[in-house]
Amino acid sequence: MGCSMIASTSEERIRGCPEARQLILFPWRNPLTERFGREFSLGLPRLPGTYLMRDRERRVVYVGQSKNLRHRLSSYRYVRPGTASRRVLRLVARVASIEYQVCADAIGAQLRENVLLRQYRPLFN
Repeated sequence: MGCSMIASTSEERIRGCPEARQLILFPWRNPLTERFGREFSLGLPRLPGTYLMRDRERRVVYVGQSKNLRHRLSSYRYVRPGTASRRVLRLVARVASIEYQVCADAIGAQLRENVLLRQYRPLFN
């Protein structure tokens, strides 16, 4: 049995064709939710700042900044296959610790992020 190729876009063809989709054998469990839990997200400030994500060897793998640290870092808990890129999925799987620093304002967070990016040159940025 094959799929009908009547759909006009490749995305529509994949949706209508079960053979074209990648099979998911195990349910996705977000590693950040398992490692940090909901309490970690609730304890984050709703302030501008920067954050560092580190792997098990304590290497910085990602540097980011946000106007609202709680909102931004909590968003990583909802990453799942089909809604996020493979790169983001690999990042989430690799993160062992998250450090953050509150800044006075969003511009200060952007400036601090630029310094941290030059200092660490993270793999996922």
